Amino acid sequence: MICLLLCCFFSSAAYSQIKNFEFPSIPESGKSINDFIPIGWKLKDTVSGDFNPDKQNNLVMVIERKDSLSFEDTICFGREPFYPRMLITVFKRAGEDYKTSAVATKMFGTCNWGIQGTDPYDRLSKRGATFVIEFSDGGTLRNIWTYYFTFHNGHWFLIGASRLTYWAGHPGAYFEDLNLVSGVKHIIGRNKPHGKDTSFEKYSFKPETFVQLTDLTPDTVLPFTPDHN
Repeated sequence: MICLLLCCFFSSAAYSQIKNFEFPSIPESGKSINDFIPIGWKLKDTVSGDFNPDKQNNLVMVIERKDSLSFEDTICFGREPFYPRMLITVFKRAGEDYKTSAVATKMFGTCNWGIQGTDPYDRLSKRGATFVIEFSDGGTLRNIWTYYFTFHNGHWFLIGASRLTYWAGHPGAYFEDLNLVSGVKHIIGRNKPHGKDTSFEKYSFKPETFVQLTDLTPDTVLPFTPDHN
């Protein structure tokens, strides 16, 4: 999962129905959030904010198929049902309806690669004009992955990422934060996962081409430090 100073933020591959699964089409526009949820799917999570920004209340949503897929999980070894998901961003048009901005299907993987084979998805949130998505994985050694996306020049780009690594049942933790715009990496030691910082280091790296939201896959690599994965 690690290649020199690059690190896959998760790995998931399985022989499964999802390899031939066709995601439903999402309409280009709609009057409400329900218009963007296909038959047989449901809303999993949503966050609103001025993400353009254009002083309109825009939406980012995660939708989930109501029925799970049958599959032979050869990598994640998860035993829970696997439900395909889509992340959809829509922009509110002044005095009109919502217009679809992006539909992402790749970031959720093809099996349950979360903690001990469970669902890895945690939540959506926002930070200013940036929306944030979080995942968790691992066994006894666990990671919380956080990804920051910003809309720029007609596309959504990954501009930052962080990883919180900790041992289940142990107080120590390791936090690494990447600014993919400035090329600055912060590494912080903590006495517990969300506790007081005990050490701080700062490094520089060469920013690569920005990853677009729709291109993000389980095999995307980021410059996290290999020793702590």
